[in-house]
Amino acid sequence: MIERHAAADEGFTLVEVLMAMLVMSVAVLVIVDGLAFMIGIGREHRGHAVMEAATRSGSTSAVAVANGTTLTSDLGASATTLSVTDASLLPPAAPEGTFLTIGTEVVRVLARNTTTGTVTVQRRVNGEVSVVVPAGTVVAPVLRCPTAAQLSPSLQSADLPDGSRVEVVSVDYWAPGGAGGTFTARSACLAAYEARCPPPEVLAECGFGLVRATVRASTTDSRLNGKTEETVVLVRQGGR
Repeated sequence: MIERHAAADEGFTLVEVLMAMLVMSVAVLVIVDGLAFMIGIGREHRGHAVMEAATRSGSTSAVAVANGTTLTSDLGASATTLSVTDASLLPPAAPEGTFLTIGTEVVRVLARNTTTGTVTVQRRVNGEVSVVVPAGTVVAPVLRCPTAAQLSPSLQSADLPDGSRVEVVSVDYWAPGGAGGTFTARSACLAAYEARCPPPEVLAECGFGLVRATVRASTTDSRLNGKTEETVVLVRQGGR
């Protein structure tokens, strides 16, 4: 008679199973931590790229604000309502006075409607003789010593991620003189302007003409790691 023996049914011991589970757990934690790090780096880079693009757009818009817009239709000699290409590029009325140049004439802003693209003005601020101004004429703001609010870009919300904003946070004013000049505070800029053009005279060429604006783009969007970016842009306004 042939005697057969059943093969031993060997398996893993409890210690071996626990050790394998421990190794797998450590490996999973390392992988998860690595993925979280990669996601964080991705958000950091994306946030930096988006905010950098936003500051560039903001800087371009700040320069555009200084350069103004154009008339879309002829302006009659006695008309006080301007139809312009983009009213958002013109500063709103302010208590201290907001002024524009239309050709050689200086006007004061009384109201601005960015929806209809119209601006209501007071004509002949400096006693000029009003004439018919043709469509296409540049309408530029007289930024005597522009504030951060006056230079802040008017960007469409669709151009920015949720929870984001672009604004001019500070402005310095270039004062020529000495070995070349220096940037100074707004009080010094206003004093120099009034020395050149005593009130009530308002002329674009009376100001320093060159300012340094700091543009900041920020976001609270967690997908962009709440990034904030700043850039500095030089803005020139008025003939030199």
